[in-house]
Parts: sequence; structure tokens; C-alpha cells
Amino acid sequence: MNTTTKQFETEERAYEKTTVDRSPYGVFTIFDLRKAFDRVSPKNWKEPIACACNGEVVNIVCAAIVFFTGSIPRVQVDVRTMTYYIEADGYYSACGS
Repeated sequence: MNTTTKQFETEERAYEKTTVDRSPYGVFTIFDLRKAFDRVSPKNWKEPIACACNGEVVNIVCAAIVFFTGSIPRVQVDVRTMTYYIEADGYYSACGS
């Protein structure tokens, strides 16, 4: 592994530990936002998003959608099952191509 590769990996690890305030959803590390977004993003992450999750992760999922796509999530809850349904327009609609 060359010096440039090691430096890049060190910088990438530091970046992943960076915290971002995604009010009103909370403060999260970029690493945690990426993990949440990877679970709900479509094959092409710039496409519209539709997912379901439980209440424990709804804030980080919404924060991740805003952070990575710039689109605003719309949340509905089924109170019988306490399942949250989240939809967002995605990156193409929010930011362009």
C-alpha cells in the first residue's frame, strides 16, 4: 500500500467520524448516516425513496435521506403496527442530475 492510499484511508476514516447536526432529527456521524441510507436507498440512490421502518430508526433514516439526497422525507405512521412509512423525492428531483 503506497503513502497516498494510506493517507486517503486515514482521511476517509476521520471523515466518517465527523458528526453532523440534522435538526430536527438529531446529531449523527456520517458513518451512521451512511449505514442508515444504505438500508433504505434504491439501487440507484438518486431515485425516489420509499421504505418502512420502526420508530427506533425513523429519525436517523430521515436525517440520512436529507443528508445524501437533499430531499425532504414524508413520514406516515400506521398506529396499529407502529410502522413508519417514509417517502422522499430523491436526489434527481431535489438537486438535479
